Formats: sequence, structure tokens, C-alpha cells
Amino acid sequence: MIVCHNDADGITSAVLFLYANGLTLDDVKVRVAEWFGQVQESDRFCFDMVPENPEWDGVNYDHHPQHPPPDKRKYKLIWDTVPTALIVYNKHKDEIPDEQKWKVVVGIVGDGQPELIPPEIFDMFPELTDEILWVREGRITFTLPRYKLLSSGINSLMRVGNYEYALNLLYHAKKPDDLIFNEEAEKARNTIANECYKIAKNSKFVKLGNNIVYLEFESNMDVTGRVASEWQDKLGYTVVAYNITKGKLSIRGDLALWLARKLNAIGVNVGGHPGFVGGELEPGVSLIDKLRSVLR
Repeated sequence: MIVCHNDADGITSAVLFLYANGLTLDDVKVRVAEWFGQVQESDRFCFDMVPENPEWDGVNYDHHPQHPPPDKRKYKLIWDTVPTALIVYNKHKDEIPDEQKWKVVVGIVGDGQPELIPPEIFDMFPELTDEILWVREGRITFTLPRYKLLSSGINSLMRVGNYEYALNLLYHAKKPDDLIFNEEAEKARNTIANECYKIAKNSKFVKLGNNIVYLEFESNMDVTGRVASEWQDKLGYTVVAYNITKGKLSIRGDLALWLARKLNAIGVNVGGHPGFVGGELEPGVSLIDKLRSVLR
């Protein structure tokens, strides 16, 4: 069995691995983890996570820096500092069918590092650099190059919990536009966008020391990463978003790993990679009090 992180990088890594090994979704069970690190004894391969149990003895492809040293874990770790989808692509480049290689972009862009897209991908698929225009009532309302649009639908499907659909959509997609203009992905995007609009409208933003902005909200959707990323882009600060309902937090920005280390030191379960950190608390716990304790 294969298990992967519940984001675009996670499922892209798993899908590329299937292609490299000539496997289909009917040949092997691919499970999308409900939380980061959720690896079961029956899982043989793990993608884009740090297993909760260091005694797990499978094979792990990952880029998070929180893994125990080799003498403190049983699993085999295939690790690099780039998104996990790119790790799988680089290791299995010769085995992945050429017509499927564009999908590595889904994981790389989904993890916020489009500058790492292998140059040969743009040569093989020149349509990825085309600019896509959204036109409403004769006016251009939105525009981005195609490669920057590939992950949003998949990530939105994951955030609304439609894991199985996202996995099947990515695996069976024949061309980039199958992801960009998929009806279910568009519904998920709209659902998430509306939720984030409500969150922004009703949230209080607090600027703490050290150029860190904090906001907390209540939502039944898994949107902390999206909220933190949006406001980090708009404000330029490192942003901490905390969903009180689910007890989930996300940190986006230059100081994310530095802040994660400080929170780890006081027992807050967080982890991630440069610029992108996530974690969990018991629902209802005051995260801002914990932040103040480590920032003063």
C-alpha cells in the first residue's frame, strides 16, 4: 500500500511513482493520509511526510527536515531539499512515460516553488507557458500562465476532503487543461475561495513582534495553509493562521522554520520545510498565548 500527504505534492509524488513502476490505481491501493505523518504498518511506501512511528519499516520519499537520524528509524529515507514530486521525478525520470512528465509541475507549484520546474519540462510541453485568460462580460478578470494553474484545483479538492476524486483526476488526466477546467475542481476552488473570503472578513489580525502576523478563525474546512499563504503574499510578513475549530495551524513566510523550532521547544506539534509549516493543537487551545511566550 502507498500513503501520501493530503496535498498536491503528496499525491503527485504517488502518481509519478505509479507511472514509474507501471502500476495503475487498480493494481495498488493509494491512501491519502488524513493527517501529516499518518503511516500504517501495512503501508510500504510513504510520500511527502515524516512518519509518526520511526519503527515503520517501509520506503519514504520526502523533503521535510524533521526525520530522525538513520540509527533512530527503521524506514529507508530518500530525501532532498526540493518538493517530493521532484525527488520522485529525478530518481525515476527514465521510467516515467514522457507523456506523463508534465504532472511533476502539479507537485512543484503546489508546494510553492515553481522556479524548480525542470527546464526540459517546458521544452517538452511548451503549452505550459501559455497565458490563460478568464473573460467575464467582455473583460479580462484573471490571467496566469498555465503552469501556475495546475495545482489549484487539486489542492482545493484536497481541502474539501475529496481525496479519491483528486487522485483519480490527476492519474487519468491526459493534458494540463483536464486539471484546470475540471468541473468538480472548479466547484472546490469556488467553495474554498468563498470560505477564505468569509474568514478574512471576520478575522482579527494581530501583528506580533519579529514581523509576524497572527489571525485565528473558525472553519470546518482545512484552509489554514491557503489563508496563511494569501495573507503572507498580501502583507509581506510571516503569517500564522490558526483554525480554532480543527486545532490546525499553518505558518507561511521567511520565519516559518525559525518559529516552528521555538514552538517545538514548548511542546507544540509543528513541522514543515522552509517557508511552509503546519501543525496541530488540541481544539480550543490559545495559540496566540503560546506565540507570545516564545516571541518575548
